[in-house]
Amino acid sequence: MKKLIYLPLLIIIFISACEEKPELGVEGCMDESSCNFNDEADIQLENSCEFAVPGYNCDDEKLGCMDQNACNYDENAQAYDGSCIFPEEGYNCDGQLLGCMDEIACNYNDDAEFDDGTCVYPPPGQDCSGLLYGCTDDAYLEYYTQGFVADIDDGSCQTIAIFGCMDQSFCSYNQFANIDNPSACNGLPGCMDPTTCNYNPLADCPDGSCYGLLGCDDPIATNYNSFATCDDGSCVYDAQTLLNSGVTPSQVINQYNVTLTDLYGCTYQGGIIFHFDLGNNRGLIYSTSEISIYNSNNNVIAFWSSGQCMNQGWGSTSPNIYTGESNTTTIEQNCNEGSMSNPFGGGLFKFSSLASSSTFAGYNDWYLPSIDELQVVYMNLVSTGKYFIGPRLMASSTEDFTYNYAIMTMGTGIDINGTQLTGNVILYGSKNSAYTDVFLTPIRTF
Repeated sequence: MKKLIYLPLLIIIFISACEEKPELGVEGCMDESSCNFNDEADIQLENSCEFAVPGYNCDDEKLGCMDQNACNYDENAQAYDGSCIFPEEGYNCDGQLLGCMDEIACNYNDDAEFDDGTCVYPPPGQDCSGLLYGCTDDAYLEYYTQGFVADIDDGSCQTIAIFGCMDQSFCSYNQFANIDNPSACNGLPGCMDPTTCNYNPLADCPDGSCYGLLGCDDPIATNYNSFATCDDGSCVYDAQTLLNSGVTPSQVINQYNVTLTDLYGCTYQGGIIFHFDLGNNRGLIYSTSEISIYNSNNNVIAFWSSGQCMNQGWGSTSPNIYTGESNTTTIEQNCNEGSMSNPFGGGLFKFSSLASSSTFAGYNDWYLPSIDELQVVYMNLVSTGKYFIGPRLMASSTEDFTYNYAIMTMGTGIDINGTQLTGNVILYGSKNSAYTDVFLTPIRTF
């Protein structure tokens, strides 16, 4: 019974719980300008709104214009409040017209009331239209040295232009010129005094460089100048002086201004030089001592004692110099008649013995010259006047096919037999022939 009573009661409670309750409103500040505005509030509570201090925002930041270009820019403002005021374009906040106020600027504005820093200037040396400033007068140096052609004269013309040769290596060098003119350069400066060491025959004008004295500075030269400070190649040498000072014949020819002709006639090693072969460094000397081959009765006391003393005939082979020595040896070997110790014995002694036994001037290598060598003596000494040989018939060591020995007519004039002595070759009989006025002079090789 009790259960039945409780059941209806529970049903009534459940139904009551399911019924809708009436909605309650949201209370808050509904003023959008307040710092605590609540956009969900629908019930404005009295005195519930909170407002910022005037000039500040709800974060306590100072409000103001934060644009530096604005007329009311506030450098202390912390938050922008949209209050910026800007001047009219082309003017400042004071209402002044902006522009360039520098009269030398290309964009100078005569109406401007306030300079806005927009002045534009031309590049250095130019005006606003691009024209160049500089020296415009070609009579002045600056016109040529400024590096460009000026359009507008700026007063920089100061130095008169002087054209000329500025190269000191030419005679026409102009020390006052300030603009070089290469075409004006000409002439070679140098020493023009031919007596000085640095004389230049090609010089066109003197340059003050002359020094020293030209001349022969070799003491052994014939024209030695003790005052000469530099040798000019003019030294003249005497062959005999050089030989006397110990210079060899080859050195005389090769190292000094001496010719073979100058060498011939010089005394050297016991005689006179009458031939020199530069290529072989070999020469011939003619003795200054001659030997007479006849006695006081005009009897020949010496000649080849018999024929066939030589193995070669003159004319069979072209004669040449340097054969006398071998001829003399051949005669000594092949001719046995006569001797130096017994010239009047079984035969007559030989010409060659007289020559080869000579010790003239301390030399013992003398020999009887060939006819060719005697011809050279005549050509290089007698005919040139370098050595006088009186009228002589000079014996040689040369024979022909018939065994006649050759004699050279040496000297000038006519001998006692009436023979004209003009450097001719004659043939004398080879055996037991008596001739007068026959001489021999030995020669030697060096």
